[in-house]
Amino acid sequence: MKYFIYDYTPPVFSRSFKSINLTLQRLAADIGTMLKRRAGVLGVLESQANLLHRRARGTFIIATRHNTRNTTNEREKKRKGEKTAADMGIIGAFHAVADYLLSWVKLIQNREVGWLTINRKTGEYMREQQPLFKKLKLLLLFNPFMTWVDTTHAMRLYMHNSAIEEGKKEATPASRARIKQFVDTYHIKMNDFEPSDINAYSTFEDFFVRHHKPGSRPIHEPDDTRAAVVVADSRVVVYEAVTESKKIWIKGENFSITNLVMDNNIGPQFGDGPVASFRLSPQDYHRYHSPVSGRIKMFRSMPGDYYEVDPIAVRSGVDILTRNARDYVVIDTDDFGEVLFVAIGASQVGTVEINDKWQKPGAEIKKGDELGIFQFGGSSIIVAFQKGRIQFDEDLIKPSKNSVAVDVEVGMSLGRAVPKEESHHDL
Repeated sequence: MKYFIYDYTPPVFSRSFKSINLTLQRLAADIGTMLKRRAGVLGVLESQANLLHRRARGTFIIATRHNTRNTTNEREKKRKGEKTAADMGIIGAFHAVADYLLSWVKLIQNREVGWLTINRKTGEYMREQQPLFKKLKLLLLFNPFMTWVDTTHAMRLYMHNSAIEEGKKEATPASRARIKQFVDTYHIKMNDFEPSDINAYSTFEDFFVRHHKPGSRPIHEPDDTRAAVVVADSRVVVYEAVTESKKIWIKGENFSITNLVMDNNIGPQFGDGPVASFRLSPQDYHRYHSPVSGRIKMFRSMPGDYYEVDPIAVRSGVDILTRNARDYVVIDTDDFGEVLFVAIGASQVGTVEINDKWQKPGAEIKKGDELGIFQFGGSSIIVAFQKGRIQFDEDLIKPSKNSVAVDVEVGMSLGRAVPKEESHHDL
């Protein structure tokens, strides 16, 4: 995993900053050593402790001159029109400080901003890119000392109103000016979408709910109803039981399927069954699709809050997933039994929408059919199966057990149905 250090050297003060940098490096070395020792006390693996040590040192290197070994890279970046380390300036310094403070949350409570992911196609590891403002907001809201504030009426009202207001802004013609910067910042491949020309979108909201180009997301084994598929371009973690997900990933005190759907008849049907959790970032395609083929048994829309669904929030004591606004459907299938699909709103998501035709009981749906959309912001999806009725793909299970999400695309394989006679649903 790579961590980036931003250099900042005002030309006039280069000598002063050089001496300050040396002081900061010595300080960082001392703090890094302390973190390493603390990590050992907390039972962190030695390799992780060493990583924390190196990261603490790197975080404080915010004022260094560009040395000879960096010169060639910097010139090459300038030639290509890319931002150099010097261009990052004081913003880079703030990023570094924010990353350092967040590393304390990681050390104390094993929670981080941005998902550590592995790309299913390439096998590459990376941490989700986060804007500076979001890092600072999450640091303030979900640190160990401020979690109690998050559940107050005032904070919940603020999160709700700000989400609605943000949605209104993104629906104005003036918002289209943001599209190019957004595409450039997150390196969005517009060739996967239709239209691919960013100038064809009238508002940012219009761009946000853009459609995939036909054929860009093929459905895995489209004619085999025993194969379940990924529901969204997202980062996914899968668990063979709800209790396992609570030990590793979801730390809300009252999380359960029954609390998620607020229904004592539906919740117990999924009991301690397998669950897949999909998290969508703002830059992702924000339409979601059915994982299975079957018939809509029921639909329900539930108003609620708009907390962040970043790992630092989901793994806090706040019951994010059972508090946020959400829509859900129950799909009755021939191969998986009943399947629960829950679309959960998050910070800056003005609307969670299941398409009208899937709100009617009895409607026939095929895997890969578009179920609905999220408006602007991050968001999350929970898909729950009855106990023993699905075998998730192995390359999704292993990373999930290590708290690593898998970067996936709509239509990829999720798992295969287990015949009822082979399952343990009735045990």
